[in-house]
Amino acid sequence: MRYRYRAVTTNALSFRAEQAGVFVVISGSASRTRIIRRIKLSAFTIGTTLRVFSIVARKFSSPPTGGTASALTRVPVDAKFPAAATDGLVQVYVATGAPTDGTLVGVIACKRVLFKSSTLVDGAECPEDEVEFCFVPKRKRFDVSPYGIYLHGTEQAVGLAFVGGPPATVAAGLEVEWDEEAGP
Repeated sequence: MRYRYRAVTTNALSFRAEQAGVFVVISGSASRTRIIRRIKLSAFTIGTTLRVFSIVARKFSSPPTGGTASALTRVPVDAKFPAAATDGLVQVYVATGAPTDGTLVGVIACKRVLFKSSTLVDGAECPEDEVEFCFVPKRKRFDVSPYGIYLHGTEQAVGLAFVGGPPATVAAGLEVEWDEEAGP
């Protein structure tokens, strides 16, 4: 049986200017296979100019370690679903205390981001200030094909990282959605 969960931030996460490296880690579980469906960041900057930089999703065969993290609450999307596996976390690393990278398998997605300036006039045209990594393609309503990023066991993880660090202080909201099924 497959169950779906979400974890979100209720307060903005704050990342300092030029903070490079992993800032979100979703790790696997020893008792369940975790399948990442989607990760979404809604962000804005308080700089004075429009700036572009990249955010990448990386897959690890051993998870990042150390650093100072906050674990997000994992919530089942259906009240009849069991609680999410207690091992393997959705963790966020902010302004200080970034982790040391684990063993990198590779980059699985990259988004170029254009952040708004605080000096833009209300109503001025500017791209969305949202970044979404969707690993499950849109398909027919009852299609249950096994798409997503699979994490088998506690040694596997996915992390989001700034490439070169954002150009200015960034505040962001985070949403993560995943499925869990029996067995690592």
